Amino acid sequence: MDIHGFLTAHHLPSSYADTAQKWFIPLCKQLLKHQEGAKKPLIIGINGCQGSGKSTLTSFIESYLTSDYAMRVVSLSIDDFYLDKAHRNALAIKVHPLLKTRGVPGTHNIPLALNTFSMLENG
Repeated sequence: MDIHGFLTAHHLPSSYADTAQKWFIPLCKQLLKHQEGAKKPLIIGINGCQGSGKSTLTSFIESYLTSDYAMRVVSLSIDDFYLDKAHRNALAIKVHPLLKTRGVPGTHNIPLALNTFSMLENG
């Protein structure tokens, strides 16, 4: 993996490379070790507050595993499963005004998320 290219592409300070070497690359190697011989895909969830680096970490893991190990990686975000604006507006009128905004419980397309994970799990 071209770590410096990754830093540039994500507008990260050079200190991120040290963090990646200390924490993220060993994490990736543990994930690979865990997955040895597995017949089903490994699904990893990354949790954290806004701005904590979840997307950047996900992108790093994806880049590292694809470039250094030729792994097939799919990256998803909870943002990929929000109901569309029209659906949220209808819920806001029918149920509660807060459902108009993204992020509120009840604003995700749960069947789509479950179906997506099921399809990924089954190849």
